[in-house]
Amino acid sequence: MKLQVKLLGTKEAAKRLGLTERRVRVFCEEGRLGTLVSGQWLITEAELRVFRLNPPGRPKGRRRKKRV
Repeated sequence: MKLQVKLLGTKEAAKRLGLTERRVRVFCEEGRLGTLVSGQWLITEAELRVFRLNPPGRPKGRRRKKRV
């Protein structure tokens, strides 16, 4: 059985995540996404799925009432 891994560049990953290509490159440089191969960032579809489940930033949820 052959295992095939689909690799995406930053442009395609950005399109799928709804982010800019620059933002995806920043996540790659921070070590959150992808691997640098011959000067190009390559990202697997599995990495994209995990990234979507745990997006960066504050979690969305109920807003708290302001205290007066």
